[in-house]
Amino acid sequence: ARFPKGLYLDRTERVAARVLRARGDLVAAAERLGRASQSAQDGDADRLEQAEVQFQRGDFAAAAAIYEPLCQREDALGVRALEGAAWCAFELGDDDACAQRLQRGLGHPQAATVEPALLELQSALHHRREDWPAAIATAQRFLKAHGDHPKASALR
Repeated sequence: ARFPKGLYLDRTERVAARVLRARGDLVAAAERLGRASQSAQDGDADRLEQAEVQFQRGDFAAAAAIYEPLCQREDALGVRALEGAAWCAFELGDDDACAQRLQRGLGHPQAATVEPALLELQSALHHRREDWPAAIATAQRFLKAHGDHPKASALR
């Protein structure tokens, strides 16, 4: 930004990050979101978005490091961070960490906001572990609660 200490720096960086992300420049978008989170009074939403960009880039370790402190929140942002951290652990091959984050996410006060994604991941984890009865139970739970979800056909 031209004025690195401006009153609206966080907004400027956030907008620039979203433009860069839409153009496919994920490295620059992540950098801009990092600056936005430092400039904002409560930069957690920007940090969450930064973690999502790192995940989209395929840098699961960097995304996990950003998600982790956000997982302590009791609001929707916290459960979204748990979802992201669980996906990072899955992608990094750490099934135990993935299962632990899934359990925390499904027990979170705001779990309903991301439950379909958590159940989809739980099903994938059970498949990878070849735990077929658990995979079937998770798929049935998903279909019972979210039968009209776009991903429901993949779990039938």
